[in-house]
Amino acid sequence: MRSRFAPLLLALSACTGGECPETADDATETAPPITCADVDRSQAGETNVPTDEAEISLSGVYRVAGSVIYDSDEVVTIEPGTVFLMEAGASVRFGWRSDPATVFAGGTEEAPILFCGTEDAPGHWMGVELLGGTREDSALSHVRIEDAGLDGMPALSVTSPVDLVSVAIVDNAALGLYAEALGAGSSDLTVAGNDVAVELLNGETITRLPAGDYTGNADDVVLVTNIDDEDVVFHDRGVPYRQTAERVVYGPAGGPEVSVTYEAGVEYQFCQDCFVVYGWRSDPATVLALGTPEAPVVFTSHNTDPRPGDWDGVTLATGVTSSSRFEHTIFEFGGKAGGEDTNGANLVVSGGLGSVVDCTFADSAGYGLWLEDVEPGFVERGSLFVDNGEGERFEAQ
Repeated sequence: MRSRFAPLLLALSACTGGECPETADDATETAPPITCADVDRSQAGETNVPTDEAEISLSGVYRVAGSVIYDSDEVVTIEPGTVFLMEAGASVRFGWRSDPATVFAGGTEEAPILFCGTEDAPGHWMGVELLGGTREDSALSHVRIEDAGLDGMPALSVTSPVDLVSVAIVDNAALGLYAEALGAGSSDLTVAGNDVAVELLNGETITRLPAGDYTGNADDVVLVTNIDDEDVVFHDRGVPYRQTAERVVYGPAGGPEVSVTYEAGVEYQFCQDCFVVYGWRSDPATVLALGTPEAPVVFTSHNTDPRPGDWDGVTLATGVTSSSRFEHTIFEFGGKAGGEDTNGANLVVSGGLGSVVDCTFADSAGYGLWLEDVEPGFVERGSLFVDNGEGERFEAQ
């Protein structure tokens, strides 16, 4: 990568005999702004952002009022160091109403592309949207979004599988990143200083959530919804996932087997009175919770002050396959139903197969573990039970 100091170094190399040409002083470049704190928000900038041309190249500084919309098959290239000063209530939308648009926002580490409010205030403007018409070869690299989130809008909304590389979503008033899709090449995201970090709407997007920094928000969490009957891998990204739907079911009726994986270190939180079922109605599902002694998988309450019975429980139903495994997994604060007649437990095994090894069942309002119609191939060993309201386990006869 060519250094921004290259012109100065070339000029100095021309100095001979202790004297330099008069142009040497002119070769010094001003470093471009790296964050919105480095930007002069009072500068005029261009007020006419091009929108009606087939190929558009944006560079310099723009003041944006209202909504800038690209939905007429434009190809928009945003050069490194470009700054968008967003007036109150402004927004930028690509692929509006599923009409096509392509965006190549190619910032660099030394000269990122900045979206900043004209005032240094979270919630000053709306946000950036990559909507359904955004072509999949689009990409955002080294882009920083600040001061957005007006009226609860996410700072960055993504509904087309676009690669996000070294994108920073920082100090916005509402949700940082909302994604119904993510490009497979996404990497190195920073989501900090927002009200809530991330919301993801399907299994593929959850699986593609890249490593990055999702901490420093008012609520450091990845909200997950609409994940029934989908293959999904929950990676440990340093913050918990939180189920927002009361009922999540894995196992498609008449469809192929579904695979659900929780990697070591994952914390999965349940909303109040919520639950998950694997293999419902004998529909095939394989679930792997692959904790380790040092980094267990944790199924727990979303409450900051958790209580027994905050959520209902996990159920392994008749479609759960023999290759399913729970290893070094903690189940805590579930079992809402409680009592011998209501299947109240942190974990209910109702005809499911697989193995539950070296797992902990704690602080259930009912039982730690409920075993009902257990198949001969089911394995459970090494369990630890701590402070469960009705007792360690219930085995139906």
